[in-house]
Order: sequence, then structure tokens, then C-alpha cells
Amino acid sequence: KSLVVANQASGGERRYRLLETIRQYAHERLIESGEEENIRIQHSKYFLQLSEQAEPALRGPTQVEWVARLNDERDNIRAALAWAEKTDVEAGLFIAGRLWRFWEVFDLREGDSWLGKFLTNPQAQNQSRARAQALYAHGIILYLTEQYELLEKAGQECLAIYRALGDQRGEIDALIVSARFLFATNAWAPFRELFHQALSLSETTCESWRQ
Repeated sequence: KSLVVANQASGGERRYRLLETIRQYAHERLIESGEEENIRIQHSKYFLQLSEQAEPALRGPTQVEWVARLNDERDNIRAALAWAEKTDVEAGLFIAGRLWRFWEVFDLREGDSWLGKFLTNPQAQNQSRARAQALYAHGIILYLTEQYELLEKAGQECLAIYRALGDQRGEIDALIVSARFLFATNAWAPFRELFHQALSLSETTCESWRQ
């Protein structure tokens, strides 16, 4: 019992952590056992699945609970992304991209940093759907941080990929991101045109949330 510390916020889930010296010792033993890679792969898969669950939940009635849950997992998310950066760029693109609302709430700079790392990785050029999702997320962050030159490029590439994939939901998102650039640069007529395209496509596909 002296090796593990239990934390439980009021009404929250009980979570456990190791004392730092014990954690370091356990990590050394894990490396020596030859099982570190397997454990990290399983850890990464878990957070890939969690990000898939979190994406729709962050725009629904359980948004507050999911924001709190992801905040509790913040260091685990970082660990999963750090591992993905070395071994599985596609997983990193998906995790970082799906969590854009989490970055928006907690740290736009960190989200910008992770997405920038994955999108500029040479291996990311071959991950069409994952890349498109990350470009969309990065586009939102670039808009909020007023990085408009990069935003224009992200929006254009995101739109091109989703159209090539025939993904209409993704196309709606990409149209909105591209429209944000036009809004930020006072290009009112093309801005309205892209939003009308996004709205029309949302109505056609019955995408009420996007409408």
C-alpha cells in the first residue's frame, strides 16, 4: 500500500499513481524485461480508442464530464503522442486531431505543437484520412491563434483531401475552416460562399450539428 497513492476528487473516479521514485524504478525494470514496447503499444491503442470516443462526446451533453476526464489523462495523452511520434504517425494524427476541443479548452499552444509535429512528419504525407482530420483540427487552432498564412494552406489541403475521399462530413468541416481564413482576412463574398456551400451540404446529409 505504501507504493501506490490513491486520489479521488469529490464525485470523481478513483485514480492511482506511483510515487515518482517507485515509478522510475518500475520503468527501469520494465525496460529490462523487454516488455516496454508491447506495453506502450497497448497504451497507445487505448488512447487511440479513447480519442475516438471523446470526439463526438466533446460536442454533446456529456462535454463537461469528458473535458474533466481528458484533463485527468493529460500526461497519458502526452505519453501516447510521444510514442506515436516515434512509431505510429497515423495514430498520432488521429489522437491529436480528434482532441481539438480539448486543446481549445486547456492549451492551444500544446495542440498547435503536437499537430505541427505530426503534420510535418514525412510519414504523414501518406495518411490521407488521418492527415485530413489533423489538418482540420490544426486549422481551428491556427484561426484562434491568428496564424492566418498557415491556416489558408491547412484549409485548402484539408478540403482537397476530403473531396478526394468523398467524405462529405469532412468536406463540411474543411469548408468551415477555409471560410474562417476568408473571414479573418475580410474576404466577405467568398467567405459567405463557402459557408453557404457548407450549410447546403449539411442540409443534404442531415448533419444537424454541423448546420
